Order: sequence, then C-alpha cells, then structure tokens
Amino acid sequence: MYSLVYIRILIIFIGLININNNLQSFVDGSLYVKGPYLFDKGDLVLLRGIARPSLEWWPYGEKLSMKDYQNMKDWGSNVVRLSLNQDYWLNTSKHYNADYKDTINTQVEMIKSLGMYVILDLHWSDDGDLQGSPSQKIMADQNSIQFWKELAETYKNDTNVVFEMYNEPMFKSWYIWRNGGLFKGKKYVGMQQLLDTIRNTGANNVVIANGMRWGFDLYHVKSFLLDGYNIMYGTHPYNFTDKASKYWDHHFGDLSEKFPIIATEFGEFTCESVYTEEFIDYADRKGIHWTAWGWFPKDCLFPSLIVDWDGTPSKSGKAVKHYLSKFKKNNNNNNNNNNIIPPSQEDLLD
Repeated sequence: MYSLVYIRILIIFIGLININNNLQSFVDGSLYVKGPYLFDKGDLVLLRGIARPSLEWWPYGEKLSMKDYQNMKDWGSNVVRLSLNQDYWLNTSKHYNADYKDTINTQVEMIKSLGMYVILDLHWSDDGDLQGSPSQKIMADQNSIQFWKELAETYKNDTNVVFEMYNEPMFKSWYIWRNGGLFKGKKYVGMQQLLDTIRNTGANNVVIANGMRWGFDLYHVKSFLLDGYNIMYGTHPYNFTDKASKYWDHHFGDLSEKFPIIATEFGEFTCESVYTEEFIDYADRKGIHWTAWGWFPKDCLFPSLIVDWDGTPSKSGKAVKHYLSKFKKNNNNNNNNNNIIPPSQEDLLD
C-alpha cells in the first residue's frame, strides 16, 4: 500500500512541475484535463460535491435557491451537478418552456458566485420524438445533438461549466455507445457524435462520458475511447449486488490511473451509509471525483442526502457531509480550495 500511494504522489508532483511546459494550445488558465488529472490554472482539482435534481422533471425546478447552494458550499462542496431535460430546452418540443434557459442560467450563476464549479447533465431525453414523453432513455437521440449544440454555444466561454453528455446509457453495445446506431427500430447517437457537436461550437469545456449499464460500467472504454480532449469518464455506483465494491476496480477504478474518473451519482437505497462510506474511501484512494446523489428530501429509495429543505442530512447525507467537511478543512489549510488532498500519514502506513 505504501509504495503504490507514494508512486501516485510522485506522479502528481511531477505533473505539477512539468505542467507549464506542456499545456495544450486551447488551455487559457481554465478547467482542463491532462492525463488522469483535472487542473484549473495549473492547480490540481478534485471535484467533490452534490447532485441537485428537479430540473429534469419540472422546468422551474423545485425549491431551487441560493440557500440550497450555500448549504452545499458550507458542507464543503466545490461542485454542483444539475440534471436537465432536453425537451424543456428545445423550442421545437411539445414540452418546451420559454423560461427554462433563464432558469438554468440563474442556477449556474448562483453556484459560480459561491466559487463552485457546475456540471450540466443531460438527464432526460425523448427517443427522438419531440411530441413524446421525455424521461431517462437508453441513450441520447438526434434531438440531443441540437440540445448540445445550443447549450454548448451558451456556455462555451465559461469553462467552469462541465458538460455531462448523457446521464445513464443502458446499451450492451459499446459500438453504439461510442458511434450511435439503430436499436429496436430507433436511431440513437453515440458519445463521439455528442462530443463532436460540442467541439464544433468552439467549446473547449471539460465533458463527461458515462459508462454502460445505467452509467456504471466503464470496463470496455479502453477499446472504445473517444477522440478529443478534456474528457472525463463517468460512473454511477449504487448498492446493487452487481455494483458491489468487489467490482469497482474492474469496472472503473483501474481506469483512474490513465483517465480522470468521476462518479456523478452514487448512493444506497437502504437508509444506511455503509456503501456510501465505502465508496468515498475508495474514491479518495483512487483520486476519483464525485457528486453524491441527491440533494432532495425524499425517501431512502430516491436516495436522499437530506431530510428537509434546511439541509438536515439523512444517514448517508451525514457520511457525505462528514467527508466534505474534512475536504474543506484540508483545502483551507492548503490555502487553495482546489488542491487534491494528499493521503494522510495513516494512509501511507496502511
């Protein structure tokens, strides 16, 4: 354990020493990816925060407020993930809402005003039918291309905003995941098409490509890597038997040595915190970024991090809050809110 952690520390600091000589031409002192790491103005960044749902099922969101985001910041978050619905955004959709873009932008500006990053997640789509019912589908569709074209145009000059291209792909075909294709008579678009759409607007924002099986599985990504830059790969660990900790290395953890990995959702449906704590400890050892699901007071099956709109944590929420408070304390001691927390002496001797 000692040697592995020590080697990882050396790699991080070697990267810091060489960073000024190796930046790609598109980097302008903003959020960017280099190797398996995320940087902002040359400083290593580890994203740790909260997923805030409701803009996917209601165009105005539910109970969205500065108080919400301030509570997340007070917990120790440096990023907030917002779940979106392409049909509220697109003016050709039956579900279009003329206020939706302004509502999103208001949230983005509030979050940024508190010094946090923003992840905009395409959570719900429509299977290519703008007259249908949007929800979580098995993959992005043709209308997702127009959504990302417009959203990327809107935020391409703000690299503190990260684009999560599709919430939870459910395909078993990695070819379709990457390149798109027909499945059961419906045409889906792949992650490469979404990424190309974003880049064609001139947007250099960091993007997240989530894996298969409800976003969890990244094992075959190494054979279907996306072409481009500023790419993170995403996973969604929940406490199902096929997503237990014994599968983490195989399905996403081992990739963290080569690519930046982020769990844009994780949690458990048992009103406990065992899985949550286990994942947070694992992510800490691996340098995996995360946003915990979800800041919305519902029941354990949601699952919820809070029990009321005052931000009172649930049992799993207490685990998340406890870790974030340590994250915040370490960063404050380092005089840099974005530094990766080095392993403790106890970790080195483990």
